Amino acid sequence: MANSSDYWPDEAWLSFHMFQSGHGRAVFPNYTLNAKNLALPALKPTLDGEPNYEDHPVRGLMKDGKPTKWFGEYEVRRAAWWSVLSGACGHVYGTHSIWQFHDPEKRAQLTDARTPWKDALQLPGAKQMGIMRHFMEGLPWWKLRRDDSFIMPPKDGWDPKFMPMTAVAEDGSFALVYLPDILAGAINFDPFKVAFEPGQGRIVSIDPKTGEQVVVPGTTPGDLAKYFKTIPETDEPMDRVLWILGKP
Repeated sequence: MANSSDYWPDEAWLSFHMFQSGHGRAVFPNYTLNAKNLALPALKPTLDGEPNYEDHPVRGLMKDGKPTKWFGEYEVRRAAWWSVLSGACGHVYGTHSIWQFHDPEKRAQLTDARTPWKDALQLPGAKQMGIMRHFMEGLPWWKLRRDDSFIMPPKDGWDPKFMPMTAVAEDGSFALVYLPDILAGAINFDPFKVAFEPGQGRIVSIDPKTGEQVVVPGTTPGDLAKYFKTIPETDEPMDRVLWILGKP
């Protein structure tokens, strides 16, 4: 892990900060580095320039020099939404086989690449980055500010790998919440931070894998919990993005 602000926190020639959350740990809360950079007296944009790459081995879980776990679409999706909603100026997506143009018929792999690069072009994480970009560019994203107080944490706090990330528009017109797993804990949010009363406004649940949007029947945390129970469970964490809009 490296962060430009550790070396040049306030240099006038540096236009923005970039860090590497990398591939060493199965879960790296990259939002903590965004928070660190955005708290500096010399405020500059911040970017995770090398998050966990799709189809890259988790270095911290190697055994006898061999991979035991790989980062997949879920991990790259989580890193992206965590970062963007915690104040990053954008996001970088990477695929382990493509940066090295891995081709087993022409050259040996580097650092445990396993998928020929032409096949890796079809990995699902890349498409899901496009879904996120298309959605965010359709909103007045510049109004958003990270707000950890929007969602009430459970009694024992959040499991770090399931930490929700919330950004609320400065004018209270809408909020976005990324939930790494809708089964990780009750989602109790503060409706007064968005300009609607119960029964007004709306909550839209977005599947970040597909971009599918569903309007939740109702606008209270209880209504949201009832809706989540209708979603079939899967083997992997069930992440969702909540788009909470004020009254029209």
